[in-house]
Amino acid sequence: MVFAGIVVAGLLLTAWAYQLLSQVDRERQLATLEGAAEQAVGSILGQFARFETQITAGQALFRGSGRVTREDWRAFARTFQGDNGQGRSFFEMAWLPEVPAGELPRLRERLADDGIDAFSMDPPGRREVYCPIVYNEPWEVHADSLGHDACARDSTWPAMARAKTSGSASLSSPLGLITADGETISGYVMLAWVESSNGQFSGWVSGTISIDSVFDIVQSGAPGLELVVTDRSNPETALVVFGDADDAHGARQSATVQRRLQLGGRELQLDFYQSLSAGPAPGLLLASGTVITLLLAGFLRVLLRTRTRALQLAERMSYAWRASEEMLSSITNNVLEGIYRGVPNEGLVYVNQSLVEMFAFNSAREMLGAAGPILYASPQQRDELHRNWSSMVSTATRRSSSFARTARDSRRSTTVLPSRTSRAEFFTLTA
Repeated sequence: MVFAGIVVAGLLLTAWAYQLLSQVDRERQLATLEGAAEQAVGSILGQFARFETQITAGQALFRGSGRVTREDWRAFARTFQGDNGQGRSFFEMAWLPEVPAGELPRLRERLADDGIDAFSMDPPGRREVYCPIVYNEPWEVHADSLGHDACARDSTWPAMARAKTSGSASLSSPLGLITADGETISGYVMLAWVESSNGQFSGWVSGTISIDSVFDIVQSGAPGLELVVTDRSNPETALVVFGDADDAHGARQSATVQRRLQLGGRELQLDFYQSLSAGPAPGLLLASGTVITLLLAGFLRVLLRTRTRALQLAERMSYAWRASEEMLSSITNNVLEGIYRGVPNEGLVYVNQSLVEMFAFNSAREMLGAAGPILYASPQQRDELHRNWSSMVSTATRRSSSFARTARDSRRSTTVLPSRTSRAEFFTLTA
């Protein structure tokens, strides 16, 4: 039971220390993840600011020019688009004038001057205001977008209205973008309002952003860091726009940090995940604690067994000694002869009951306390006994001796010889 208790207590203590050290290691990794998340948020905000700067430059182009032609817009867009819109810049850049129904003929004249003759509104139909795409670069990729009326589309109109009233760049709802290879990717349209000047139409400068171009920089800059972005602008629906939601649900045991961002009027939730790596310290503690517990328990088990055996041996020896003592006491106390043991420098050290009764003492203790030095009737006998003691090695010696005692009567001091019925026997003598 003791062995089992020690093992259980040691293992429980080791498990507690392991949990504590694992929690400390988890908190350390979580703090590292929080630092990485802050850096990632900074990178995202920096990329978004870059897009805003490009849109602001488009606003300035229309505000500062008497008339912006298709070629002017193409040259401007290519300055920012890099490798045809596929890099970390706008996927496409467009100009969408706000055209009242009565101004459509003037718009067609302007487009004809730019070499655009085939122009039709999509969707068709009469409306009070139209917001068609008239310039869209790179034109070779997005020529089929000419005439798309953004004001008639729920995915873009709320952002256009927000940009017009706020005066700042605004993001549309998430859209499916078609690349030059025919691949569909997720993205946003960033819009900024340009007020009419110099006889131009008022309208919006827009840039289409690939979501990967904004958020992929996080994972490319932090290996092992997973990011899931959810658009929560609509309280009724939440849409995952970046990352694998299934992987996110499967990573619930990983360290998680959540951040919220407001970008262009959209509310985005960023969930950062990173798998927890078990450091060597908790494992080493668990292994060493288990080994030490087992070794200590084994040592204590051996020690307890040794102690138990020693106690059992001592008990058996004590029992044998008591039995021997009882047997010897029974023998010496039941014989008629008087038996004593004396030490030359100490006097009597043992007397049996018969000797006590011979000399009229009440107890052996009383006799031992009162006898004093051993007295002989003939002192020469004691000297002779000492001289011959060394030669008595293998033969037991019995000699008769007269024992004298000093009377205990306090009124006189007299040496009294033993009575004729008294006989003291010398049993052993230690020189």
